[in-house]
Amino acid sequence: MKHRVSVLMRHFRIVLLMMLIPATLWCQGVVLHGNVYEAGSRVPLTGIKIKVKFNHLTEDLREIRVDKGGFFQVVLLPDSEIEVIVENPHFLPFNQRVSTYGKKEGDKVFVSIELGRKTIDRSDDQAHTGH
Repeated sequence: MKHRVSVLMRHFRIVLLMMLIPATLWCQGVVLHGNVYEAGSRVPLTGIKIKVKFNHLTEDLREIRVDKGGFFQVVLLPDSEIEVIVENPHFLPFNQRVSTYGKKEGDKVFVSIELGRKTIDRSDDQAHTGH
């Protein structure tokens, strides 16, 4: 019985540490947060993939997804420059540079991303089909 309690306490400590470590890591930078919506209607867009490129290095790229409310957030390092990129087959591309220079840990930077829909040119389809 004593051994079982010891094992349970060890598991409890591990679970507690796993829960606390992300919370401490979360506070170690500048929070980039924002929303993504469709141009014109301002309807929030969900599931859109956002690429965050750090210091203009293609090797240092993070991808996040917009949640059901059209919101996103990611933790960045202070005193860095990043590029926010959205490439989606249904929308025009979006690209914006964001700087965290002068920001300290715990500060927030907000980005509002407005995506315009791509228009489909059907004139080529009609020329080839005769309709």
